[in-house]
Amino acid sequence: MYGLRDFPIFNVLVDGVYFTKLLNAADLSAQKLDYLLLSRIQRRISNDRFSIQLALDYIQEVKTKSIEPLADFDKEAALVYSRLDQPEKAKDSYMKYRESLLKLKSEGKHVDP
Repeated sequence: MYGLRDFPIFNVLVDGVYFTKLLNAADLSAQKLDYLLLSRIQRRISNDRFSIQLALDYIQEVKTKSIEPLADFDKEAALVYSRLDQPEKAKDSYMKYRESLLKLKSEGKHVDP
């Protein structure tokens, strides 16, 4: 049996109301785009260090679970690193984002700028 301390807790702001979502590592309801959305929401809610670090934690969670490279997550990571005053990591993430877009474009897929 799991206790609450065994689950990561995600607070999501929807229409000004916080909802708490409990997930564990085996829960498939938290897809990659959920983490991207959580990161974007967290980054836009507040510009304090805790919120920005939480946004980065969501991105890193996906990167550890994902097999293929994810262009949107590299872009989000670059924005978060910029806010954390880590320009080298931001630059690296932007370059990974650019490379991912070029790869997708070379494969004939539509790429939004």
